[in-house]
Order: sequence, then structure tokens, then C-alpha cells
Amino acid sequence: MQSAITARNAVIEGDRAEVDTFSRLWLRLDRPAAWRPAVEMALLGNWVSTLGDGTADTHALLGRLVPQVQAEHRYLQPLWDRKVRGARTILLGSPAGDDRVLGDLLVTSVTPESLVLAAEFTDPRISAVLRQLQPSERLVALQWARPGTTSWSEAAARVIAVEAARLEGIVPFALGERVRRKLKRLGDRHTARTSAGPGEAR
Repeated sequence: MQSAITARNAVIEGDRAEVDTFSRLWLRLDRPAAWRPAVEMALLGNWVSTLGDGTADTHALLGRLVPQVQAEHRYLQPLWDRKVRGARTILLGSPAGDDRVLGDLLVTSVTPESLVLAAEFTDPRISAVLRQLQPSERLVALQWARPGTTSWSEAAARVIAVEAARLEGIVPFALGERVRRKLKRLGDRHTARTSAGPGEAR
């Protein structure tokens, strides 16, 4: 019991070595550094309220601390380090060898050609604006218009995945935002020109 109080004070004072010693000796943790944040959270919990009611013997105290440490450890694990139905989630950005990540290995039916061929617009204003975009920007705009795409960043990410060699190093958010702003500017300009009278058009 005194060791737990000492470890609690060590957490407050920032004495990591003392916390790790408590974890190793009393909680039987082989890797105390990996469990340190969870142990610290548990030690700062409300178990001290039992000190005055006579129930805080060593066995009872450990019976409260150990489950709390385990729960805190689960809470602190990133989602991709947890198991779902017995299987782990793996980030698409995880290395896959040869300077590639797992996302590069995904098979997709989306190609630049399919994006272009799918975009047969009946409104000539859309084609007029799209013609003023760079090829990669045009692909992002077309991808954004496809059903299922929820954001400009997602549209840019899908195009970058297909055009990885040509768009290496491009950040999806930055590309998507650039295309969004450019389309708005070009659209406003096109609307202003077409709505102006013959003498006002430039």
C-alpha cells in the first residue's frame, strides 16, 4: 500500500523511474515504459478514497489498480493498434518495401481515362471552365463530381493514388483546395463574361 502511495507521489513529481519500479515489482509488467501512461492514470485515480475505510490492504488495492491500468492502456492505444474481431487494422501508409506503402498496392478500377470518359457534360459552361485547368486539376474536379466522393481532399487523394509517379509529393488537401478555389474563380469569371452585354464583354 505504501508503495502505491509512493508511486502516486512519483507521478505527481514526474519521477518516471519510481513509477516504472512500481509497475515492475507490484503490477508484474515486463515493459513498464510502454505501460507508464496507463499506470500513471490509474495511480492518479480515486483509489485513495479507500485508504480511510479499512478496505485498502495490498491485495484489495492491487485488485483495483490492475484492471484500471489495463483499461487505461486500452484507451490509450491508437485505433490502428487495436484488434477488431480478432484482426488488426493496418494503416494504408504503412511501409510495404521498395519505397512504397500499402495504399500503393490497392487495386482500383479508377483510371484517368475513365474519369475523362465519364465526364460528358451537356452544359457547355462546365466544359469551358474545365478546359482552363491543368490536366491533374481537371482530374480532381471530375473525381469530385463522381458519386461517393465526399470532399475535395478525397478527390485529390484518389487522383494522386492513380497518378502517383506524376504527382509524387503532392498533399491531397493542398491540391483539392487549390482546385476548389480555382474552379470558383474561373466559374465566377465565366459567369460575369457570359452575362455581360456585347459592349461590356472583354
